[in-house]
Amino acid sequence: MLGVKDLCQADSKSFSMQWSLLLPTSDVLQPRMRDATLMTCLLFDPCLKARMASASTLAAMLDGPSSIFLQAAEYKESSKVGSFTALSSSLGQILLEIHKGILYLIQNEAHGKLLALLFKIIRLLILHTPYSRMPPNLLPTVITSLRTRIEEGFRSKSDRNNLLDPAVGCLTLALSSSPSSAQVKKLLHDEVSSGYLEKEKKSGVLSLLFEYASQGSCPSICLEALQT
Repeated sequence: MLGVKDLCQADSKSFSMQWSLLLPTSDVLQPRMRDATLMTCLLFDPCLKARMASASTLAAMLDGPSSIFLQAAEYKESSKVGSFTALSSSLGQILLEIHKGILYLIQNEAHGKLLALLFKIIRLLILHTPYSRMPPNLLPTVITSLRTRIEEGFRSKSDRNNLLDPAVGCLTLALSSSPSSAQVKKLLHDEVSSGYLEKEKKSGVLSLLFEYASQGSCPSICLEALQT
């Protein structure tokens, strides 16, 4: 995997053409070992070291110069014409499957260091994904998944101190994604319309951010929340 990271940094343009060999275009949550990808390893490998290496490699791919090609991504239900798949459609499928896999892991992973890498990956996905050309429910799913993970909390005080800040940062970044999404606007409008009474302890994105904005002991988290 170190070799993959080196290739990504050395020749990003040529390497971007090979993404479909390293990343899934369908059924990311199905453990198909004959069609092994970085996500297969990250999701199903029993060795934590291998999963960490996969996450680190994926983060390097999304953070490197080749990530600029993701702006060409476009999701289409039927992307194949004969045996040919357009690069834009292939990238759209890849981005969708990575989102599915990473959001699943964020919901279910307990290891703090791996979770930190997962939050880095989802942040990079939010930055580089052209959501206006992806399925309309994708960005709202990112937002609700992050909200749920933050509400569930982290198992240790150390994890909370290390992970809460990047988790809230990812949530605020998703909320401020441009161009704005009609589905995200509806999500927030519905929450505001339903009202928020502290005694009822309603669950929602805005109520969650208001809660952390009121915690003066976490200035960086408060700043992220108030900027949304």
